Amino acid sequence: MKEVNTALSFAERKSYPTTQKSDSWDAECLAKILLNKLDILPDANVQDVYWTIGQFVSRRTGLIKSQISLKNQLHARLSQPLSELQEVFQRY
Repeated sequence: MKEVNTALSFAERKSYPTTQKSDSWDAECLAKILLNKLDILPDANVQDVYWTIGQFVSRRTGLIKSQISLKNQLHARLSQPLSELQEVFQRY
């Protein structure tokens, strides 16, 4: 596993006339760095890898909680008018 300094990815991104800032563009720039400079990149510190994985897991957990919350809010918003409509139609 190799470590890519953020300065390298920044320089790679800025080396193109049209600079973008998106996850897919960052991933492409990192891939180009890995392909072109694999032999000179330092090996990643094992502890850093565990920390990074922990950050990904924490982020994923947060996203799942947010998704559940948003889904529950959507269901609550959708069920309110439906129950009001059911009351209206039950009268007739």
